[in-house]
Amino acid sequence: MQSSQQSTAYDLLLRAMPNRASLGGAVDVLSNPAVASPATARPATSYTDRAYSNSDDVHLGISSGSPGGLVHPTGTAVLYTAQPADPFKPHAFIIPSSHSWELYIRSIQIGSWNGTDGDDVPAEAHSEVSLSQFVEWPTIQQSQPIRITMWNQAPWNKRYALDLRGTRLRQ
Repeated sequence: MQSSQQSTAYDLLLRAMPNRASLGGAVDVLSNPAVASPATARPATSYTDRAYSNSDDVHLGISSGSPGGLVHPTGTAVLYTAQPADPFKPHAFIIPSSHSWELYIRSIQIGSWNGTDGDDVPAEAHSEVSLSQFVEWPTIQQSQPIRITMWNQAPWNKRYALDLRGTRLRQ
């Protein structure tokens, strides 16, 4: 048993009710709970940014500045970039399903954070009809652009734009 300083909520629950049957099946034990090692424990870091009193749910369109989207030649990679005017927290990344066939996401970068790993990701995973369009990405700061590299494997050129839905903070 762990010392009282390192007890988890799970340990306290089992101490209060040592018989799992009395819990009515509400607890399913998958493995031992993780406990932070004193050698690796670091003190909490505090950080205070400007105070933001307003926020809006907005669309951040990404089309490399071309009206109607950039023409993406077949068999090439194109880098899309956007930099919001205010801090922006993405909630959904949407690629139109009418253009997502044979289109792949090669990389997504916000500062040093990279949102892809391994091979290219099919764009269909982020279409407006996909359940995986919702994302948990870091906040895009004013001085930190988002960079998305797309790969077109279709036998024709495409014209499209990307959409990030999220919360924009403002004073």
